[in-house]
Amino acid sequence: MNGKRRLLGSFNHGSMANAMPQAIGAKATAPDRQVVAMCGDGGFSMLMGDFLSLAQMKLPVKIVIFNNSVLGFVAMEMKAGAI
Repeated sequence: MNGKRRLLGSFNHGSMANAMPQAIGAKATAPDRQVVAMCGDGGFSMLMGDFLSLAQMKLPVKIVIFNNSVLGFVAMEMKAGAI
């Protein structure tokens, strides 16, 4: 990333449903920064309740959902592990 942009993620851990909790933490600690959460449809469906937290805390976070109708990280790891 260049300039003052930052990228926060759970890379190489194979975890799911971490985009919104990380976005909540990022926005809560840096309210003046724009925060965009990028979620897969599977991870998003696991933590839809985080919308309540965003609303209750009045945190303006943009959310982008990638709909591939599959648990993408799980499928990718299974393919990589020849399972």
